[in-house]
Amino acid sequence: EDPNEAAKTFLRIAKNNAAMKTEFSVFNKLFGGEPALHKKRNPVKKVTLNLFHIFFQKFKEINVYVAFDENQDYLIFDYESIHVCLYHLIDNATKYVLPGSNFHVHFKKDDKDFSIIMDMISLRIEDNEKDRLCEEGFSGKSARKLKKHGDGIGLGRVSKILSINNGELIIHPNVKPYKSKKFQGYWYDNNLFEIKLKNYAQQTI
Repeated sequence: EDPNEAAKTFLRIAKNNAAMKTEFSVFNKLFGGEPALHKKRNPVKKVTLNLFHIFFQKFKEINVYVAFDENQDYLIFDYESIHVCLYHLIDNATKYVLPGSNFHVHFKKDDKDFSIIMDMISLRIEDNEKDRLCEEGFSGKSARKLKKHGDGIGLGRVSKILSINNGELIIHPNVKPYKSKKFQGYWYDNNLFEIKLKNYAQQTI
């Protein structure tokens, strides 16, 4: 009877299913003995976009516009691993991104590495926080004050999952200081979250 509410409900179900899949994947990869990696050829933009779709309603509710670079690359990687990493990063973004701002997803490559970069205006990362954001149980000061922090597990899991896939998470805080804004008493900066897949050229087809 209410198509809009039905659509929102289906998106919530899809997000919850993705969350459960993420938890099972994390357990199998990190706690199930020898990590089982199933590397296959995947279109990197499509994989990224598919996961973003289930969060678009969240971004719409806070008036955040999400844009993607064009990219036609296929990479060989373990799909579940990248799913876990993207899920946690996008979930964090919906909590900490500046309402009413733009969110860009960039793809960058050189002779050996490939990166998925999430470029956003989000809660300020203090100088003494950058190197601790991937520690389990740690949350930034502003996130705690706003009561938007979780258990401080997400980025730690991203870092661990990437490490077994010859990758890494790199956080670039406040890359363009002139974009900094104060909103409802809190500072927001232009922060980049980069998933770097190393030596991808040796895996491409």
